[in-house]
Amino acid sequence: MVGFWVLTIVVVTFATVQSLFGVGLLVFGTPTLLLLGYSFESTIAVLLPASITISFMQVLAGKQHIGDLKKDILIYCVPLIVLGLTLVLTKVIAVDMKVLVGVLLLSTGMMRLHKGIQGWLASWLKRNMKIYIMAMGLVHGLSNMGGGFLTVLVTSIYDDKESMRANIAYGYLIFAAAQLIVLRIRNTGSLS
Repeated sequence: MVGFWVLTIVVVTFATVQSLFGVGLLVFGTPTLLLLGYSFESTIAVLLPASITISFMQVLAGKQHIGDLKKDILIYCVPLIVLGLTLVLTKVIAVDMKVLVGVLLLSTGMMRLHKGIQGWLASWLKRNMKIYIMAMGLVHGLSNMGGGFLTVLVTSIYDDKESMRANIAYGYLIFAAAQLIVLRIRNTGSLS
């Protein structure tokens, strides 16, 4: 019963953050649950349904602001999310999730806070967006931490908050749906 309340508090807290700021549930919920001792598979099985619900509502509210990025996410990102998650779940790639998630949190934090990195990245993204989107998909499949990279991408493309929020929500919706489908196909016990 203690586990239920811990999960409820984590999901409600970070779902609230996501509904207010556009990010939060996966970015902060994943490391929190991993640090609390939950497996990666259980962590995503708990967080994905709430993430899908919030993202779906945000997409409906801002659908007129969703741009051309939606096609690139489907074509270039989703296959690599599926590949990365499958590699982790089948243990083809054995990763210390706590270390990987920590490194990715620090990386996205540096990308968001360092003006020099932001300028270089914005310039690089214009020439290599599809490569970035593919890498983002693989990162998300392997770690559930592609949302930070999605935020960096979207904020480098769009200037207004409505477009940023709607496109980030769309990306999260697609990310979570792809992962949930992989979990369902693998018929893991974490969704029972």
